[in-house]
Amino acid sequence: MRQREIEAEAAPALHDLASPTAEVMRAIYSHLTIVQGLPDLQGVYRQIGRALGKMVYLLD
Repeated sequence: MRQREIEAEAAPALHDLASPTAEVMRAIYSHLTIVQGLPDLQGVYRQIGRALGKMVYLLD
């Protein structure tokens, strides 16, 4: 739903458009550290997930 609201704005910034996808990927990658038993890597995985989410949005 948030994606539709952002896209409906008059001139949304590219960063704002990619943000919902980036946040979902960030959450998924963050959860992977719990599943894998690697809580020390949670911050790194969050960054990777967010960056990957932005890239996925931009490439799509």
